[in-house]
Amino acid sequence: MDYEDHVFKEVKNASAPIPESEVDITQDCLDILLTIVGLLGIITEIFLIYIICYYRKLHTTINIYLINWSIANIGAIVMTISCFPIYSTFKNLSLMVMCFYLSIPFALYFNVIFFMIMLTLDWWFSAFWPNPLQKFREYTKYIIATIWALSAMYFVTSASLCSLSTYYLIFHYTLPVLFTILIVLVAGLHVIRIIKKHKTGFEYYSVNLLYIPTGFVCCWFMNWINIFIQYYSYAYYTLSDLILFMHPILNFVLLVMYDADFKACFFKIIEGFPCFCFKYHRSNESFNNANAAIPEPSALVDNGERYF
Repeated sequence: MDYEDHVFKEVKNASAPIPESEVDITQDCLDILLTIVGLLGIITEIFLIYIICYYRKLHTTINIYLINWSIANIGAIVMTISCFPIYSTFKNLSLMVMCFYLSIPFALYFNVIFFMIMLTLDWWFSAFWPNPLQKFREYTKYIIATIWALSAMYFVTSASLCSLSTYYLIFHYTLPVLFTILIVLVAGLHVIRIIKKHKTGFEYYSVNLLYIPTGFVCCWFMNWINIFIQYYSYAYYTLSDLILFMHPILNFVLLVMYDADFKACFFKIIEGFPCFCFKYHRSNESFNNANAAIPEPSALVDNGERYF
Protein backbone atom coordinates (compact mmCIF):
# COMPACT_ATOMS: atom_id res chain seq x y z
CA MET A 1 0.00 0.00 0.00
CA ASP A 2 2.92 2.36 0.65
CA TYR A 3 4.14 1.91 -2.91
CA GLU A 4 1.02 3.57 -4.27
CA ASP A 5 1.42 6.58 -1.96
CA HIS A 6 5.04 6.96 -3.02
CA VAL A 7 4.14 6.85 -6.72
CA PHE A 8 1.39 9.41 -6.22
CA LYS A 9 3.91 11.80 -4.68
CA GLU A 10 6.40 11.17 -7.47
CA VAL A 11 3.80 11.81 -10.16
CA LYS A 12 2.56 15.00 -8.57
CA ASN A 13 6.05 16.43 -7.97
CA ALA A 14 7.82 15.26 -11.12
CA SER A 15 8.45 18.08 -13.56
CA ALA A 16 11.33 16.41 -15.44
CA PRO A 17 12.63 12.90 -15.97
CA ILE A 18 14.81 11.59 -13.16
CA PRO A 19 18.51 11.35 -14.21
CA GLU A 20 19.85 7.83 -14.45
CA SER A 21 22.73 8.75 -12.13
CA GLU A 22 20.28 9.29 -9.29
CA VAL A 23 18.82 5.82 -9.44
CA ASP A 24 19.39 4.11 -6.10
CA ILE A 25 20.71 0.55 -6.46
CA THR A 26 19.50 -0.29 -2.97
CA GLN A 27 15.96 0.64 -3.91
CA ASP A 28 16.18 -1.56 -7.01
CA CYS A 29 17.27 -4.50 -4.87
CA LEU A 30 14.40 -3.90 -2.45
CA ASP A 31 11.98 -3.73 -5.39
CA ILE A 32 13.28 -7.05 -6.70
CA LEU A 33 12.98 -8.65 -3.26
CA LEU A 34 9.43 -7.35 -2.88
CA THR A 35 8.54 -8.66 -6.34
CA ILE A 36 9.89 -12.13 -5.53
CA VAL A 37 7.95 -12.33 -2.26
CA GLY A 38 4.85 -11.00 -4.01
CA LEU A 39 5.10 -13.63 -6.76
CA LEU A 40 5.51 -16.39 -4.15
CA GLY A 41 2.37 -15.11 -2.45
CA ILE A 42 0.50 -15.12 -5.77
CA ILE A 43 1.58 -18.71 -6.52
CA THR A 44 0.50 -19.78 -3.03
CA GLU A 45 -2.93 -18.20 -3.45
CA ILE A 46 -3.43 -19.76 -6.88
CA PHE A 47 -2.60 -23.14 -5.35
CA LEU A 48 -5.07 -22.47 -2.52
CA ILE A 49 -7.83 -21.62 -5.02
CA TYR A 50 -7.05 -24.77 -7.01
CA ILE A 51 -7.26 -27.05 -3.96
CA ILE A 52 -10.54 -25.56 -2.74
CA CYS A 53 -12.15 -25.63 -6.19
CA TYR A 54 -10.95 -29.14 -7.03
CA TYR A 55 -12.31 -30.90 -3.93
CA ARG A 56 -16.03 -30.58 -3.31
CA LYS A 57 -15.54 -31.32 0.37
CA LEU A 58 -13.88 -27.91 0.65
CA HIS A 59 -16.82 -26.03 -0.91
CA THR A 60 -17.80 -24.48 2.42
CA THR A 61 -18.91 -20.94 3.22
CA ILE A 62 -15.60 -20.13 4.86
CA ASN A 63 -13.59 -21.35 1.89
CA ILE A 64 -15.79 -19.39 -0.52
CA TYR A 65 -14.79 -16.24 1.36
CA LEU A 66 -11.16 -17.36 1.18
CA ILE A 67 -11.35 -17.83 -2.60
CA ASN A 68 -12.75 -14.34 -3.09
CA TRP A 69 -10.19 -12.95 -0.67
CA SER A 70 -7.41 -14.66 -2.64
CA ILE A 71 -8.67 -13.27 -5.98
CA ALA A 72 -8.77 -9.73 -4.59
CA ASN A 73 -5.37 -10.11 -2.93
CA ILE A 74 -3.75 -11.49 -6.09
CA GLY A 75 -4.98 -8.48 -8.05
CA ALA A 76 -3.80 -6.07 -5.35
CA ILE A 77 -0.30 -7.61 -5.22
CA VAL A 78 0.03 -7.58 -9.02
CA MET A 79 -0.99 -3.93 -9.21
CA THR A 80 1.30 -2.99 -6.32
CA ILE A 81 4.49 -4.59 -7.62
CA SER A 82 3.85 -3.34 -11.17
CA CYS A 83 3.20 0.33 -10.37
CA PHE A 84 6.88 1.37 -10.16
CA PRO A 85 7.97 -0.39 -13.39
CA ILE A 86 5.05 1.19 -15.23
CA TYR A 87 5.81 4.62 -13.79
CA SER A 88 9.50 4.26 -14.68
CA THR A 89 8.69 3.21 -18.24
CA PHE A 90 5.99 5.80 -18.89
CA LYS A 91 7.20 8.88 -17.05
CA ASN A 92 4.88 11.24 -18.90
CA LEU A 93 1.65 9.61 -17.78
CA SER A 94 -0.91 12.17 -16.68
CA LEU A 95 -2.05 12.36 -13.09
CA MET A 96 -5.54 11.25 -14.11
CA VAL A 97 -4.25 8.05 -15.75
CA MET A 98 -2.09 7.27 -12.74
CA CYS A 99 -5.02 7.92 -10.42
CA PHE A 100 -7.24 5.44 -12.22
CA TYR A 101 -4.44 2.85 -12.43
CA LEU A 102 -3.49 3.16 -8.77
CA SER A 103 -7.09 3.26 -7.58
CA ILE A 104 -7.50 -0.37 -8.63
CA PRO A 105 -5.28 -1.85 -5.87
CA PHE A 106 -6.92 0.37 -3.26
CA ALA A 107 -10.33 -0.95 -4.30
CA LEU A 108 -8.98 -4.51 -4.16
CA TYR A 109 -7.49 -3.87 -0.70
CA PHE A 110 -10.97 -2.70 0.28
CA ASN A 111 -12.23 -6.16 -0.72
CA VAL A 112 -9.35 -7.93 1.02
CA ILE A 113 -10.14 -6.31 4.37
CA PHE A 114 -13.88 -6.74 3.97
CA PHE A 115 -13.59 -10.49 3.30
CA MET A 116 -11.47 -10.86 6.43
CA ILE A 117 -14.17 -9.05 8.38
CA MET A 118 -16.71 -11.54 7.05
CA LEU A 119 -14.51 -14.47 8.13
CA THR A 120 -14.27 -12.93 11.59
CA LEU A 121 -18.03 -12.45 11.78
CA ASP A 122 -18.56 -16.07 10.71
CA TRP A 123 -16.39 -17.24 13.61
CA TRP A 124 -18.25 -14.89 15.94
CA PHE A 125 -21.59 -16.38 14.97
CA SER A 126 -20.21 -19.92 15.16
CA ALA A 127 -18.79 -19.41 18.63
CA PHE A 128 -21.47 -17.35 20.33
CA TRP A 129 -24.65 -17.37 18.19
CA PRO A 130 -24.79 -20.75 16.46
CA ASN A 131 -28.57 -20.63 15.94
CA PRO A 132 -28.63 -17.71 13.44
CA LEU A 133 -25.38 -18.90 11.81
CA GLN A 134 -27.10 -21.01 9.16
CA LYS A 135 -29.35 -18.08 8.25
CA PHE A 136 -26.28 -15.84 8.01
CA ARG A 137 -24.53 -18.31 5.70
CA GLU A 138 -27.54 -18.52 3.42
CA TYR A 139 -26.80 -14.96 2.30
CA THR A 140 -23.14 -15.69 1.46
CA LYS A 141 -23.55 -15.20 -2.31
CA TYR A 142 -25.41 -11.94 -1.85
CA ILE A 143 -22.83 -10.69 0.65
CA ILE A 144 -19.97 -11.48 -1.75
CA ALA A 145 -21.75 -9.81 -4.67
CA THR A 146 -22.41 -6.73 -2.52
CA ILE A 147 -18.76 -6.51 -1.47
CA TRP A 148 -17.56 -6.60 -5.09
CA ALA A 149 -20.17 -3.99 -6.06
CA LEU A 150 -19.06 -1.72 -3.22
CA SER A 151 -15.46 -2.22 -4.35
CA ALA A 152 -16.36 -1.06 -7.86
CA MET A 153 -18.08 2.02 -6.44
CA TYR A 154 -15.06 2.62 -4.22
CA PHE A 155 -12.78 2.47 -7.27
CA VAL A 156 -14.81 5.02 -9.23
CA THR A 157 -15.07 7.36 -6.26
CA SER A 158 -11.39 7.16 -5.29
CA ALA A 159 -10.18 7.59 -8.88
CA SER A 160 -12.42 10.61 -9.39
CA LEU A 161 -11.34 12.27 -6.14
CA CYS A 162 -7.68 11.53 -6.86
CA SER A 163 -7.90 13.19 -10.27
CA LEU A 164 -9.11 16.30 -8.42
CA SER A 165 -6.05 16.09 -6.12
CA THR A 166 -8.14 15.11 -3.11
CA TYR A 167 -7.22 11.42 -2.96
CA TYR A 168 -6.28 11.60 0.71
CA LEU A 169 -9.98 11.96 1.55
CA ILE A 170 -10.70 8.48 0.24
CA PHE A 171 -7.45 6.52 0.52
CA HIS A 172 -6.21 7.64 3.89
CA TYR A 173 -9.46 7.59 5.80
CA THR A 174 -11.66 4.79 4.49
CA LEU A 175 -9.10 1.96 4.52
CA PRO A 176 -7.75 2.80 8.02
CA VAL A 177 -11.31 2.94 9.37
CA LEU A 178 -12.14 -0.41 7.77
CA PHE A 179 -8.96 -2.00 9.09
CA THR A 180 -9.60 -0.51 12.55
CA ILE A 181 -12.99 -2.24 12.57
CA LEU A 182 -11.24 -5.53 11.79
CA ILE A 183 -8.66 -4.98 14.55
CA VAL A 184 -11.38 -4.23 17.11
CA LEU A 185 -13.36 -7.32 16.06
CA VAL A 186 -10.38 -9.68 16.19
CA ALA A 187 -8.93 -8.29 19.42
CA GLY A 188 -12.36 -8.12 21.08
CA LEU A 189 -13.20 -11.73 20.20
CA HIS A 190 -9.85 -12.91 21.54
CA VAL A 191 -10.46 -11.05 24.82
CA ILE A 192 -14.00 -12.47 25.17
CA ARG A 193 -12.73 -15.97 24.34
CA ILE A 194 -9.94 -15.76 26.92
CA ILE A 195 -12.30 -14.45 29.62
CA LYS A 196 -14.82 -17.24 28.97
CA LYS A 197 -12.08 -19.85 28.94
CA HIS A 198 -10.68 -18.51 32.24
CA LYS A 199 -14.12 -18.65 33.87
CA THR A 200 -15.23 -22.04 32.59
CA GLY A 201 -11.92 -23.84 32.17
CA PHE A 202 -12.44 -24.90 28.57
CA GLU A 203 -12.85 -23.61 25.05
CA TYR A 204 -16.48 -23.55 23.91
CA TYR A 205 -15.53 -23.34 20.24
CA SER A 206 -12.36 -24.02 18.28
CA VAL A 207 -10.22 -20.91 17.90
CA ASN A 208 -8.56 -22.27 14.76
CA LEU A 209 -10.63 -20.25 12.27
CA LEU A 210 -9.95 -17.03 14.19
CA TYR A 211 -6.22 -17.51 13.56
CA ILE A 212 -6.65 -16.55 9.88
CA PRO A 213 -7.91 -12.97 10.46
CA THR A 214 -5.50 -12.69 13.41
CA GLY A 215 -2.55 -13.44 11.14
CA PHE A 216 -3.92 -10.97 8.62
CA VAL A 217 -4.09 -8.21 11.25
CA CYS A 218 -0.51 -8.92 12.36
CA CYS A 219 0.84 -8.80 8.78
CA TRP A 220 -1.07 -5.61 7.95
CA PHE A 221 -0.39 -3.74 11.18
CA MET A 222 2.77 -1.95 10.00
CA ASN A 223 1.01 -0.75 6.85
CA TRP A 224 -1.85 0.53 8.99
CA ILE A 225 0.64 2.53 11.06
CA ASN A 226 2.32 3.83 7.89
CA ILE A 227 -0.89 5.52 6.81
CA PHE A 228 -0.70 7.78 9.85
CA ILE A 229 3.10 8.28 9.75
CA GLN A 230 3.97 9.89 6.44
CA TYR A 231 7.73 10.26 6.90
CA TYR A 232 9.70 7.02 6.84
CA SER A 233 12.53 5.46 4.92
CA TYR A 234 12.15 3.55 1.67
CA ALA A 235 13.58 0.44 3.38
CA TYR A 236 11.03 0.69 6.20
CA TYR A 237 7.93 0.75 4.05
CA THR A 238 9.43 -1.93 1.80
CA LEU A 239 9.79 -4.09 4.91
CA SER A 240 6.18 -3.41 5.86
CA ASP A 241 5.05 -4.45 2.36
CA LEU A 242 7.20 -7.58 2.54
CA ILE A 243 5.41 -8.62 5.73
CA LEU A 244 2.08 -7.85 4.06
CA PHE A 245 2.98 -9.94 1.00
CA MET A 246 3.99 -12.86 3.24
CA HIS A 247 0.46 -13.16 4.56
CA PRO A 248 -0.80 -15.47 1.76
CA ILE A 249 1.94 -17.95 2.70
CA LEU A 250 1.09 -17.62 6.40
CA ASN A 251 -2.59 -18.07 5.62
CA PHE A 252 -1.86 -21.25 3.64
CA VAL A 253 0.26 -22.65 6.48
CA LEU A 254 -2.52 -21.93 9.01
CA LEU A 255 -5.03 -23.78 6.83
CA VAL A 256 -2.72 -26.80 6.56
CA MET A 257 -2.11 -26.77 10.32
CA TYR A 258 -5.65 -26.26 11.59
CA ASP A 259 -8.08 -27.32 8.85
CA ALA A 260 -8.03 -31.12 8.74
CA ASP A 261 -9.99 -31.35 5.47
CA PHE A 262 -7.78 -28.83 3.69
CA LYS A 263 -4.68 -30.57 5.02
CA ALA A 264 -5.84 -33.96 3.75
CA CYS A 265 -6.66 -32.57 0.29
CA PHE A 266 -3.36 -30.69 0.16
CA PHE A 267 -1.34 -33.82 0.90
CA LYS A 268 -3.44 -35.82 -1.54
CA ILE A 269 -2.40 -33.43 -4.32
CA ILE A 270 1.30 -33.21 -3.49
CA GLU A 271 1.58 -36.97 -3.07
CA GLY A 272 1.20 -37.08 -6.85
CA PHE A 273 4.35 -35.00 -7.37
CA PRO A 274 7.25 -37.15 -8.65
CA CYS A 275 9.70 -35.71 -6.10
CA PHE A 276 7.38 -36.20 -3.09
CA CYS A 277 8.11 -39.36 -1.12
CA PHE A 278 6.23 -38.84 2.16
CA LYS A 279 2.82 -40.51 2.33
CA TYR A 280 0.24 -38.71 4.43
CA HIS A 281 -2.04 -40.92 6.55
CA ARG A 282 -5.24 -39.21 7.61
CA SER A 283 -5.79 -41.72 10.42
CA ASN A 284 -2.88 -40.23 12.35
CA GLU A 285 -4.64 -36.96 13.24
CA SER A 286 -7.73 -35.78 15.03
CA PHE A 287 -10.38 -34.11 12.93
CA ASN A 288 -11.27 -30.95 14.80
CA ASN A 289 -12.26 -28.90 11.79
CA ALA A 290 -13.58 -25.40 12.46
CA ASN A 291 -15.35 -25.42 9.11
CA ALA A 292 -17.60 -28.21 10.33
CA ALA A 293 -19.34 -26.10 13.00
CA ILE A 294 -22.44 -26.22 10.81
CA PRO A 295 -22.50 -29.49 8.87
CA GLU A 296 -21.98 -29.13 5.15
CA PRO A 297 -23.47 -31.59 2.62
CA SER A 298 -21.49 -34.80 2.57
CA ALA A 299 -19.01 -35.11 -0.23
CA LEU A 300 -18.73 -38.16 -2.42
CA VAL A 301 -15.76 -40.41 -1.80
CA ASP A 302 -14.05 -41.74 -4.88
CA ASN A 303 -10.85 -43.38 -3.66
CA GLY A 304 -9.16 -40.06 -2.95
CA GLU A 305 -9.88 -38.51 -6.31
CA ARG A 306 -11.81 -35.30 -6.86
CA TYR A 307 -14.73 -36.13 -4.55
CA PHE A 308 -12.50 -36.63 -1.56
